[in-house]
Amino acid sequence: MKAWSVYRRADGVLTGVTVRGSHRAAVLNTPAGCAFVEGEFDQYAWRIDVETGQPVAHVSEPPTPSEDDRWREVRATRQMLLASSDWTELAGAADRIGAERFAAWQGYRQALRDITEQTLPVVWPVAPE
Repeated sequence: MKAWSVYRRADGVLTGVTVRGSHRAAVLNTPAGCAFVEGEFDQYAWRIDVETGQPVAHVSEPPTPSEDDRWREVRATRQMLLASSDWTELAGAADRIGAERFAAWQGYRQALRDITEQTLPVVWPVAPE
């Protein structure tokens, strides 16, 4: 199956959209003001020469995530870390691991819950052994 990379006609910047299928599928799925070229090209490493229609190596940095995006990532990581330590909340966990280790895990989980009180970049707590 062929792949077609979509780019803006005005400046040759790849849109990040790849159409898979026939030439007709590419024609039907390419928005106004855009064109397509055969192949799959990374939008940060390539652009299309608008005069020749040929891909040209081009180094550009990925967009910098916004502060909201960074906080979303922090919250998602926090949720994953909390979920991976949920076993400490099961009945009898304190008896199985001992009071000292249980208290360390409780402190770790509280530090995770408090992570959004920090400023970016956050300093992640270390899970007890």
